[in-house]
Amino acid sequence: MESGKNHDNGLEIIARWESFSEEEKIMAIRDLAGSGPELAIAPVLSGITSSRFAVRNEAKKGLELIRSQVNGFFTDPEQKERVLRGMKTSTSVCYRIYARVRPEMPPGELGYFFKLLLEFEGKGPYFAYMLVYKGIMSPDAMEQTMAGLSDFKRLALIDQYLQAPPGVRFKFGFSFIRLLKSITQREAVIRFYAALFDRQQDADPLLNNISPDLRDTNKIKAVELQSPSPEIKIQGLKALAMLSTEISPDLLMDILSKEKRLKVRSAVYEIIENSSMGVYADLFYPVLEIFYNCGKDEAFKAFKALVVSGKLPLYALLEMVRKTYPSLMPVIYNEISSLSRISFFIIQDIALNKDKYLNVNIDVNLACIFGMIKKRPERVVRILKKYDNIARDPLREEVTGFIEKTKDLLSKEKQSIETEFDSIIQGIRQEPGKNAGIIRSFFRGTIEKNWKC
Repeated sequence: MESGKNHDNGLEIIARWESFSEEEKIMAIRDLAGSGPELAIAPVLSGITSSRFAVRNEAKKGLELIRSQVNGFFTDPEQKERVLRGMKTSTSVCYRIYARVRPEMPPGELGYFFKLLLEFEGKGPYFAYMLVYKGIMSPDAMEQTMAGLSDFKRLALIDQYLQAPPGVRFKFGFSFIRLLKSITQREAVIRFYAALFDRQQDADPLLNNISPDLRDTNKIKAVELQSPSPEIKIQGLKALAMLSTEISPDLLMDILSKEKRLKVRSAVYEIIENSSMGVYADLFYPVLEIFYNCGKDEAFKAFKALVVSGKLPLYALLEMVRKTYPSLMPVIYNEISSLSRISFFIIQDIALNKDKYLNVNIDVNLACIFGMIKKRPERVVRILKKYDNIARDPLREEVTGFIEKTKDLLSKEKQSIETEFDSIIQGIRQEPGKNAGIIRSFFRGTIEKNWKC
């Protein structure tokens, strides 16, 4: 109830903002500061452009609090639900900032909002790039503003540019090539390549405009891989994987055999898992030896590496795991049902060796079916509709019950999605006709469509 009350108060404050006195505006910004970034951002942005110093000063404090709250969602990438919530909050807040910017603004004010967007984790860099793409900010003004920012911020903007389709990239190519050539901070480059690895995104050839010294794989081996910090070592491993066709199997095996920290060993397993099938076939038996003697969490990571090593047919690998580590099988079934990259290797093996999955491996088939139901339940409903008038009552009841439950879950999912976008929709309604294209772009299916706003 308190959340709903705050929401109503927020909308009332926004509606009455122009009629408030200076003191009332300051109090409104303070009152909404603890109500969450989505509600607080509107009065704060109104205060930022106020002619009154006291209001502007309070708004800047509120803006810093909002930025801190939004960026706090992204401190631990392992907390997936929290990061997802952060992305939604960042989208809502950054859209409101983006919607405030106009081409006729003084250069200093335009540059302020551009830099402000880059300070937000999540969707901030996307909306900063959209200022350039939409012609609200010129490429020359963007380059001048970026000159005063860190290489971390430059690479965040470049990352958005690299996701645009060829036609868009051609239009702004020279500006971003100059940005790439201006980068000097090696730490920022290593962290950027490690982030590409985490997103399973290829290293774009345009990144070769970064100084070769900052991308030197031998320096990564000598610096990051020798670091006592596990975080730096992991970043180095991931960056090395992005910058190399293949990391030396001896180097990876040396880390696996000597490294005491699981999260560093996990990075090695992940490198093998994300490689092309068969690239690290030589590591199969060394990883298998670790697999036999480690805990369940590490064993599962090792199993995925064994799958992609390509040394054994997958039905043979599954049979071996069932005999030597049977408690791991439910975890593997769950992975298959998630339809991850690993599961598709297994589905391919089922297609090539159907007879191997009829008896002892039948649960693998069931896990695949369960994954398909989770992924596209509406399609399963359409298939089962054919059987809802069959003669056998118990089976008909099961089919009907499944259909009804699935429809109910889909309805709740739709309602949940709509609720998450309420704050953005409120912003559109308050500013009709503005930036409608960028909102439509969120709901298109491909990256290329996402840029055709």
